[in-house]
Amino acid sequence: GKAHRVLDNIEAIGIDEVAYQLGHKYLTVVYQIDRECTRLLWIGEERTEATIRQFFTFLGAERCQRLKYVCS
Repeated sequence: GKAHRVLDNIEAIGIDEVAYQLGHKYLTVVYQIDRECTRLLWIGEERTEATIRQFFTFLGAERCQRLKYVCS
């Protein structure tokens, strides 16, 4: 799966948080929400600025510059 995943041409992403345990334990989830492709891209622990920065590091500077829409 992941080895063959293509992350190019992503223009729109959605960012949300999901509670997974009592006591305010959250995951940050990022989806591709382009019209032609909707899929889960990434999951990170907690809901902090550091967590979302990890996603953008994972995506890479060149791909980040191609983003047109970010929905949260």
